[in-house]
Amino acid sequence: MSPAFELSSRDEKEIADVRGWGRHAKPASAKRWKKGGSAMELARSWTGDQGLEALRLLLDEVTGSAGFEVSRGIAGARTSFDGFRGSRTHDLLLIGEAAAGTTVVSIEGKVDEGFGQTVEQYRGAARRKVGRNQSTNALDRLQGLTYAIAGWEAGAAPRRLALPFQLFGAIAGAVAAAVDEEADQAVLCIHELTPKRTDEQKRQQNERDLRDFIHVVFGEIVTGDDPSWIVGPLKLHGGSERIPASIPFYVAKLSTPPAPG
Repeated sequence: MSPAFELSSRDEKEIADVRGWGRHAKPASAKRWKKGGSAMELARSWTGDQGLEALRLLLDEVTGSAGFEVSRGIAGARTSFDGFRGSRTHDLLLIGEAAAGTTVVSIEGKVDEGFGQTVEQYRGAARRKVGRNQSTNALDRLQGLTYAIAGWEAGAAPRRLALPFQLFGAIAGAVAAAVDEEADQAVLCIHELTPKRTDEQKRQQNERDLRDFIHVVFGEIVTGDDPSWIVGPLKLHGGSERIPASIPFYVAKLSTPPAPG
């Protein structure tokens, strides 16, 4: 089965199936490209119609993102969100139209792997580099991201320091991609893929981490036990050309079983 929209890699190679995704857009680490892993499960879901159908149903729950129609998707797209080296790699970036206008959806695939370093861990690693007189822009990046997204610096607040740093970068990448596409709104979608062999405790921790992030950063509480949900539009603090306050923003959690086949 082929995707229901134009799908390519970031170097514009057409992707028609999982094999093509693996050839043109698989992760840099070959170990991550395996059956049951997030990269291959995401490819299976989105080269068929399962991922898109489930996402549409979820986006239909809020007015602004309802009626989403994809015009194109880019597997492994990269987006710069500040003036420093390095960029956000989207597992899949979708560009389309919804009720509120042109919409960019940045999709991050997860099975049971976590969100990585906390803000405290990221900051600590950066400070150690500074202490060794190693060149790094990590502290400036951290300050810029937390201020543009949340309107604060992490400081010594325990709840802020415990947040996953990866989610700040993921939001920044989604919003900056919307700026590049001159879009009206942006969505960060954490797509939880649920093959048989997963660690349920790790998945539950991911759920808590994501909900805590939304509460601490945006003051919103995600309620209910449904594994798929969407919240927004959320208000960004802004102050950056790449992360402006003017773009309405949503966070979605999409949970789907393995794609058939």
